[in-house]
Amino acid sequence: MGAEDISYWDKALEILNGTSSIVGISELGAIDSWPYTMNDDPIVAFNRNGNTPASEVIWEAVYDENQSGGPKDATLLTWNKYSAFNTDSLPYISNIDIANSIIKANRCTWHVFSMSAATSYFIRWLDASAITNTLPYYSLPLPTVQAQDDKRYKQLYQLMQVADTNGNPYSTELYDTKFPNVLRPNIWCNKFFRAKNGQYSTLPVIRIPELYLTRAILKVKTTGNTFAGSSDIEKIQIARGLTVTSPGMLNETEVEREWIRELAFEGHRLRFLMALKKDIPAGDRAVSSIAWPYNSIISNGSMWQIPLNETDFKN
Repeated sequence: MGAEDISYWDKALEILNGTSSIVGISELGAIDSWPYTMNDDPIVAFNRNGNTPASEVIWEAVYDENQSGGPKDATLLTWNKYSAFNTDSLPYISNIDIANSIIKANRCTWHVFSMSAATSYFIRWLDASAITNTLPYYSLPLPTVQAQDDKRYKQLYQLMQVADTNGNPYSTELYDTKFPNVLRPNIWCNKFFRAKNGQYSTLPVIRIPELYLTRAILKVKTTGNTFAGSSDIEKIQIARGLTVTSPGMLNETEVEREWIRELAFEGHRLRFLMALKKDIPAGDRAVSSIAWPYNSIISNGSMWQIPLNETDFKN
């Protein structure tokens, strides 16, 4: 970490704290004073048709029949199919059989990207200590207590258990009949196409928790203080139904965990790692992580370099 990094992080922190001297930015004030809150349940940001407001959404894309609906490529990484219907009220349906029938009826037939096992353990939503190498794997654990208390897990993700060798469910949770060769539980994203008329779901682009998470990591990086940024993380945790067990204590790893819980599958992960100059982890693959500055993927064209005219302009 060089002096240039600190300079940029300091300037970004000033913007979020409302202390920037940049004309047009300073007038905004600190993000705490902005008219955005996390008073709504997390699902409210994702289950709307039209321009019905959500308290935490700063910027969004509104879709209707005139725009031919939302981005279809999101079906690769989310539970719902593009034409999903009536999944907006799922968090509030108490009858498990009715809820499961809606969930099953709206499953996308071609989605392929669920949360990696490594990530589900890292964010403490599945218990890695309970893993065994004994077949069949349907005896793997249910979600942790922390996951079951988290409104985000309950409203914006979908656990699929595996069935035993006779096709019987491990528990009352949904189990996977679509991919019988999957031998471990999978947590699927269920953020997209969640409005009553799924294809016209309003799509959040920037939400206020992202800014609190950004400010938290900036405080940690610029001060090195494990107490810095804790108030921002605690604000998010309390809003998401969690009890803050170690108030005031925070480090970069804990911010990263919270970042994933809040923003997974929304397209932020690589930029987060790049901004903090962190290695790209291997995930579930038996390969080495990709070390910063990612020369191996830049050299083979997998990542575009910054255009020369932009770097020249900077200098």
